[in-house]
Amino acid sequence: MFPERLQNDMIETKRIKKNFSTKESQKNVSEKEGPRTPRYHSSYNEDLVRLNQYLALNIAASLKGDTKRFYCYICGKNDKSFKEPFWDYIVDHLESSRHVLYCPDEDGRMTALEVLKGRNKKGRPSKPKHAKDKVQRELRMLFVGFLLQNGLPFTFIEDLISFCKSLFQTYDKQDLEELTLSKTTATKIAQSCIATSLKKTIFEDLEKEPYSLSVDESSDMFGDSYLAITAKYIKEENSSKSNQSYD
Repeated sequence: MFPERLQNDMIETKRIKKNFSTKESQKNVSEKEGPRTPRYHSSYNEDLVRLNQYLALNIAASLKGDTKRFYCYICGKNDKSFKEPFWDYIVDHLESSRHVLYCPDEDGRMTALEVLKGRNKKGRPSKPKHAKDKVQRELRMLFVGFLLQNGLPFTFIEDLISFCKSLFQTYDKQDLEELTLSKTTATKIAQSCIATSLKKTIFEDLEKEPYSLSVDESSDMFGDSYLAITAKYIKEENSSKSNQSYD
C-alpha cells in the first residue's frame, strides 16, 4: 500500500513539474518577444459602399454588430463556413477565389475593385498616441536634417512641409514614386518655363508701381562679363517689398 501511494505521489510531482516548466518556457518566450502591439482596424465605411452598385447590393455592415467587420451576401449565402472579414480586407475578399467563384457579376466586381483601390486613404485606422508621437519626432528629425544637409534656412521649413502635403493631396503615391528629375532637366525648366513667366509678371508690376534700379557689372571665373540689374519696388496689394535681379 505504501509503495503504491509513494509511486502515485512521484507521478503527480513529475506532472506538476512538467506543467510548471511549460508555463515558464512560455513566459520566457513572451518576455523575449515583448508586449504585442494591438492591431487597429478601420470601421465599416457605409458611404464608400454606396458609391458603387455592386458593393451596395452585396456588401453590408456586420450582422453581428461588429463595427470593424462587414458581411458579404454572396459568400454568406453560398458558404456556410463564411466568417465576416475586417473592413480593411475588403479588397482581398473581393479578389479571393471563393468570392470570384460565387460572383454573379464579374464586371461589377472589377468596377468595385477600381473604386476601392482608388479610394481616399484618409480612411486608415488611427494610430495610438504614443505611435503618433514617435512618427512625428522621426519626421521632424528628417526635415531638419534635410535643411542642414542642403544649407537651407530654417524659415523655409513651413513652406517645405506645406509643399510636401500638397503633393500627397494632389497626386497619387505611385506617380510620386515614379517621379524622376535630373539637375539638367531642372535647370531647363527653371530657365525656359518658370523664369520666363516670372520675368513677365515682374515687368508688368514695374509698369504699374514706382521702382528703383541698381546696375553693376560683374565677371565670372571664366572672365565673361555680366551686367546685373536689380529692381526694387513695393506692391500695393500686399505691401511687400520685392527685390529682383536680372543678368
